[in-house]
Amino acid sequence: GKVFGNWRLYIVAFLKMIVIPVCALFVLRYVLQNPLALGVTVCLIGMPIAMNFTLLSAQYGRDQTLASSSIFLTTLLSVFTIPVLCSFLI
Repeated sequence: GKVFGNWRLYIVAFLKMIVIPVCALFVLRYVLQNPLALGVTVCLIGMPIAMNFTLLSAQYGRDQTLASSSIFLTTLLSVFTIPVLCSFLI
């Protein structure tokens, strides 16, 4: 309930997995001339939040539940967002 009920997590997930990679695509297409390097870079930017987030929150005494929830939600949503992101690269 805490994972799916927190609307702020959806905003962070949308920004992390759609908005930032699309912005990076428009900026990096002028820098990277190789389409394969551009595609790999943009796909890596759009990947889910890493587990280091939970480890760092535990180390510095922050909210581990929020960190774990964001990792779970972004990983779950990546099933849908990664194909959408890759469709922009084609």
